[in-house]
Amino acid sequence: METSIEIANIDVHYEGHRMRHALTEKRLLGAILKEGIREPLLGTMRGHFCILVDGFKRLRCAKKLGIKQVAVILIGTSEAEAIIILMQRSNSQSLTIMEQAKLVSELRAIHGLSAGEVARRLERSAAWVSMRSGLLAEMKPLVVDKIMRGEFPAYVYMYTLRHFMRMKKIEASEIEEFVAATAGKGLSTRDLGILADGYFRGGTEIRSEIKKGNLNWCLKSLKPCGETVSSSLSELESKLIRDLDIVASKMNRLIVTTANTTLSSPGFLARAQLVCDGVLRLTPSFTLKIRGLYDRCRPTPQHCGPSE
Repeated sequence: METSIEIANIDVHYEGHRMRHALTEKRLLGAILKEGIREPLLGTMRGHFCILVDGFKRLRCAKKLGIKQVAVILIGTSEAEAIIILMQRSNSQSLTIMEQAKLVSELRAIHGLSAGEVARRLERSAAWVSMRSGLLAEMKPLVVDKIMRGEFPAYVYMYTLRHFMRMKKIEASEIEEFVAATAGKGLSTRDLGILADGYFRGGTEIRSEIKKGNLNWCLKSLKPCGETVSSSLSELESKLIRDLDIVASKMNRLIVTTANTTLSSPGFLARAQLVCDGVLRLTPSFTLKIRGLYDRCRPTPQHCGPSE
C-alpha cells in the first residue's frame, strides 16, 4: 500500500544497514531537484511512525531540499517481515553483501530468527546465511562503520584484506588499524591494495608511515619504478583509473550474482537477455582494448632508471 508520510514521522533506525555513496547521492539530489522523488520509499508502520527499510538516500535528499512529505510503500506487518520482503526483492534492487550481512544479523540477533528460518524465508542456502553472519563476526565495528559510510571500499576488504587474514593469519585488530589509517582518503582500490601489501608484508618503516598518514610517500616507495601516485595524474588519467576500478569491482560482483538460480522471473530473463547480448557484442573489442592498455602499461627495462 502506498501512502504519503510526514518526514518527521519516519524512523531511520536501519540507515546504518545501508551503504552510503556520496557521488551517487549528489547525482540523486540533482535529479530530485528537477523531477521530484519518482520512486516511493519502503517501510513498515510501528504505531504512528514509519520504520524505513529502503530509500535512505532519497530521504536525505528530501530533507536537504526541504521536502516535508514523501511517498512510502508499506510492506509487511512487522520490521522483520519488512526486512525479509526487501531482501526478497533484492534480485532486482540489488543489496551489497555488506548490506545483506547487516540485515541478516538484524533478523537473527534482534528479531530472534534462526539461521534456518532466515534461509527458508529468503529461499537461500544455510551456507549463504552462515557466510553473511560470519562476515560481520570477524570484523571490528570501526571497519564495518567505515565500509557502510562509503569511506572504505567493501571490495578491498573482501578480496584483499580477508586474503591477508586467511593466508598470513593477520589479526582483526591489525585490519582495523589499516582501515583507520587509509579510510576516507579518496584512494583507488589499486592504491589501497598496494598499501595493504606494504602494510602487512613490508617492513616496520612502511607500516609506521602508513599509520602516521604519510600515504603518498608510502605509495611512491611501494609502486614500481616510473609509476607516479594517483594525485599526480591528469584528470583524464584519474577518471580512467576510477572507471577501471569500477569495472573490476562490478565484474567480481557479476561473477557471483549471475550464478544465482533464483533470478528467473520472465521479466528479468527478457531484459537480461537483451543486456547480455549487448555485453557479449562489446566483449571482444573491450578485451582487445584492455589487453592493449595492459601491455602498454607494463614496465620495461628502459623505463626504470638507476636506484636512488
